[in-house]
Amino acid sequence: MIRKAAVAALLVLAFLPRSGGAADTTETHAPAGPLSLHISFAAPDAIVGAMIKVTYQLANETEEPYTGCADDWSAGVWWGPAGIRPTTIATPFSCPPAGHFRLAPHAQRTWTSDVKVLNVGLGPGRFVGVVRSTGDTWSGEVRSPAVAVVFRDAHGG
Repeated sequence: MIRKAAVAALLVLAFLPRSGGAADTTETHAPAGPLSLHISFAAPDAIVGAMIKVTYQLANETEEPYTGCADDWSAGVWWGPAGIRPTTIATPFSCPPAGHFRLAPHAQRTWTSDVKVLNVGLGPGRFVGVVRSTGDTWSGEVRSPAVAVVFRDAHGG
């Protein structure tokens, strides 16, 4: 139990906003490695506890091809007025067939996933998409810039 709490605390620290509060969407983002990630929502409002469609775009920013194994194609971190909560990212012992990917130089891969909106309070907040890969020629994690969202309950509040 202590180990799970420690891992959760590290995840929270890794995704703390670098500037401003939950409503600040001015932060800039540059890829930390060969790949970049961008996300967008089908709608600007997110109903807590419901699913929201998130479009992810993973891009190879280099002259080299990269292959990897995505642990999850719908991962990310929600943060809002009541805190920060990462989606659960399963780490398989071996790569499932759907996890394998290859990105040619300057190529992109785009997909849409239904992501559960976790309870981080009502009001303005943000979501950061995450793609984590193990093995092949790219092992690591890439995060998108934070995208603004307004958290609401099922009654519109």
